[in-house]
Amino acid sequence: AINFKSILVIYWVLGGLIQLATTYFINYKPAMKKKREVLEQEAAKEAAILQAEAEKQSKIKIAEGDAEAVIRIQQANAEGIRMINEAKATKEYLALKSMDTFSEVSKGRATKIIVPSEIQNLSGLLASLKETVDDENIDKK
Repeated sequence: AINFKSILVIYWVLGGLIQLATTYFINYKPAMKKKREVLEQEAAKEAAILQAEAEKQSKIKIAEGDAEAVIRIQQANAEGIRMINEAKATKEYLALKSMDTFSEVSKGRATKIIVPSEIQNLSGLLASLKETVDDENIDKK
């Protein structure tokens, strides 16, 4: 037969198990769920920060590359100007280069074109070149 002590031990063990299950489901499990949610939110926040930092660095690198390209283009232009100056270019050569530049500018979508005075004087140069060519043709006949 079951004695009173055995029933008391069983009751005590069951009470402890019930208390343990109650504590787990009421206190521990929700606390762990909340902690997990907080950790997930912090991870998402950190991921967003890292993504923003990566985009920032990417834009910085692109801007640095663009700046370096502009610098190299300007250095090449300066070198070209230096070479022209060293070659002691004539006014006629410079006028022709101006005409080439003017033709490149006129290919754009602009509706208005500003003509520098040097190019306006080009008509006189072209007229004198034409006369020179005509004079050479007359001399050959």
